[in-house]
Amino acid sequence: EEAGWQASIVASLALGAASFASWRVSRSLRALARVTRDVTERGERGDQARWLLDATVGTRIAEVRQVARSFRDTLQRLEARLAYNQEFAANVSHEFRTPLTTLRGTVDVLRDDDDMPPEQRRIFLENARTDLDRLLRAVQGLYDLARVEAATEQAPVLLGDVCRDVLGRTPSVSLEGEGGAVLGDAAQLELALRNLVENAQLHGGPNIRVRAWLEGARTGLDVEDDGPGISPANVERVFDRFFTTGRDRQGTGLGLALVRAIARAHGGEVSVRSEPGRTVFRVELPGVVGGV
Repeated sequence: EEAGWQASIVASLALGAASFASWRVSRSLRALARVTRDVTERGERGDQARWLLDATVGTRIAEVRQVARSFRDTLQRLEARLAYNQEFAANVSHEFRTPLTTLRGTVDVLRDDDDMPPEQRRIFLENARTDLDRLLRAVQGLYDLARVEAATEQAPVLLGDVCRDVLGRTPSVSLEGEGGAVLGDAAQLELALRNLVENAQLHGGPNIRVRAWLEGARTGLDVEDDGPGISPANVERVFDRFFTTGRDRQGTGLGLALVRAIARAHGGEVSVRSEPGRTVFRVELPGVVGGV
């Protein structure tokens, strides 16, 4: 009889523990489901949803914690992408508004003034052509940015080959080093180097040097010029989309932004060090173990 009584107590305790564990799991899953529903229905997390998700991540139930962490990471990536898209749309709207407004004004003047002198009409048309060219370059730059973000194919690429392919068409730029191999897209890497060289030609000095390097597991390219340098205020902005100090020289402000996008798409980064007489842009990338 005593044994039966003890067994009953053990069974009751086991049932209570199981019920408690089930309640904890159910509560954590309900919180996770609520966050998922909020995101699905409203398209945003909100403070309450954020608090519930953070609380769920802190659960002691390993499986639920893993799912919650994965969901939180996904939400963070979605939020970053949304912020990127909003900033991108604002940049495009701001950058395109001025030339489009100018073009409309030019068209209106040419349409309404039949007696405009030929020379003045020619000037208006040349200005319109300049604005159109600027818009076309911006559209091409945006297209290149979109292609970088959508690219998925990668293969081993030797940076030395990238340098020779680009600089073979620019004999005035000297090349040093061989660099290593990276996993990526050769055409994109060539575009990044070409943009850096063109930037140095536009803003730098007459002597431009490219150095390919390999340091341990990292490899990359340095593009150096002996120009006047970049002001401290502009160093922090040179990789921003549409930022340019050479608009009067047909700059779009997308070349260096594209270099950064390409570097990041290859798991690397681009940086700049500048002082009067020496500016160095460095593209640093993870190397391929064992080379090509």
